[in-house]
This record gives sequence, structure tokens and C-alpha cells, in this order.
Amino acid sequence: MRDYAKCMRDHGVDMPDPNPNGGPRSPQGANQNEAVAKAAGEACKDKIPGGVENGGPGK
Repeated sequence: MRDYAKCMRDHGVDMPDPNPNGGPRSPQGANQNEAVAKAAGEACKDKIPGGVENGGPGK
């Protein structure tokens, strides 16, 4: 999930690295641009362990 968080940051979403004691963290701030977040999520979906199509966190 660290690769996913880094990819999201690289694509303009303020996302911290995942919590080592639990699951992924959400993007920070209520002012995240929805279009930017959606585009970043699409660009980074291959970084999700298990993949979206396999029921990973994005499904």
C-alpha cells in the first residue's frame, strides 16, 4: 500500500503512507479535488495489493 500512497501523491493527492498497525489511510483534507483524486486512483490502481478486479481495497 506504500507504493499506492506514493503513486497517489505523485498524481496530486495528499495521501500519507499506510498505517503500519492497520489498513490504508484516507486522503487528507476535505478540499481534495474529486477529479484529481479519481484520475490518480485510476492511474494507481495497479499498485493496490490484490488488485481492484480481485477484490482488493478499491472494490
